[in-house]
Amino acid sequence: MDYKRRLKKLRDSLIDHSLVGILISTDANWEYFAGIPRLGNGNTKQRQNSLEYAGLLVTEKETIVFLPRLTSLGIIKDIENHSWLTKIVIFDDWDIAGKTFTDELKGLSLKNKRIGVIQDVSSSVVLKLRDELNISCVNVDHIVQDLRSKKEPAEIDKMRKASAIADAIFDDIFRQLAVGVSISEIKAEIDRLCLVHGAKMTSFPTTILNHGPNSGEWVDNNYHVIEKGHLLAFDYGVVYDGYCSDFGRTISIGTPDDRLVEIHELLQAAQAKGIELLRPKLFSGEQVNLQARKIIDDKGYKDNFFHRLGHGIGLDVHERPFLADGEKMIIESGMLFTVEPSIFIPQKCLIRLEDVVLVGEKGPEILNKTSKELFVID
Repeated sequence: MDYKRRLKKLRDSLIDHSLVGILISTDANWEYFAGIPRLGNGNTKQRQNSLEYAGLLVTEKETIVFLPRLTSLGIIKDIENHSWLTKIVIFDDWDIAGKTFTDELKGLSLKNKRIGVIQDVSSSVVLKLRDELNISCVNVDHIVQDLRSKKEPAEIDKMRKASAIADAIFDDIFRQLAVGVSISEIKAEIDRLCLVHGAKMTSFPTTILNHGPNSGEWVDNNYHVIEKGHLLAFDYGVVYDGYCSDFGRTISIGTPDDRLVEIHELLQAAQAKGIELLRPKLFSGEQVNLQARKIIDDKGYKDNFFHRLGHGIGLDVHERPFLADGEKMIIESGMLFTVEPSIFIPQKCLIRLEDVVLVGEKGPEILNKTSKELFVID
């Protein structure tokens, strides 16, 4: 990855927005701009080691990494040779007041200046910048989102591999499904196969929605064991070399009735419409969402398709632009999206279909190769 080029683009935005610097969080954003592994894989909060003051500060001339000492032990050898980093600031774990952090910013003469922050920089840091250094903080999420939204060829190659792994997992797991198998067993097996096929981890908690005539009125009120007459809606993804996949198919346990087949065909039509519209410089995410879901609305299932059509995907499994109401960003070549219509009918079914799609210069390319049929297990 050409991190120097990415940092130059970020620096160019400083002048455009009258900023002296941009503070980047320790997630996929500093991985994107500086090749630093994102911190943490879990969903629980880690508040030890003064971690809130970790981050990446990019100014006109400096690219500075802030890390607490304990956290730095796991990654310092990987980033010491990054020539695009001008300084690595390690602060003591007991520095819960952020003294090292603020002293460094004072030394850079940033006091009383204007810097950009993204939404994942903690509120405690933003308040410290304002109250102790009189720094004016400006939300620059749109700058970072715009730069990350158009993927480079090397990024696309990794996402092809991530999608191929999701396909391979489905092929393996399909052969293990049978009446009497528990949903928790299947989810655990998907997570295991993620590692077997070369991914680092799942891109979000693996979900299998197992619905039938006695399931509840909410999406997550579903069966825990596979039974005849059920529909299994799969939703999972993996992370391969930092990049995500997101995949969905539906399996019928036993021959589905005609209505279920018709609903699945309706989803296929809506997804095909959404994919067809993913062409450069023609539509916004909002327009694609509206046109694809109109196919479902016109058949009387408007209230049963209760989420957006899809979302951008890359280093994060959900990132802008979205295929949703309110998304005005125009679709461009190099963007990748999930297209994932679903229909939920309480106490009957949840049917879904999801693929990752690349917006190419000559049209859309579906990265997932698994058949889009309604799978049936007799």
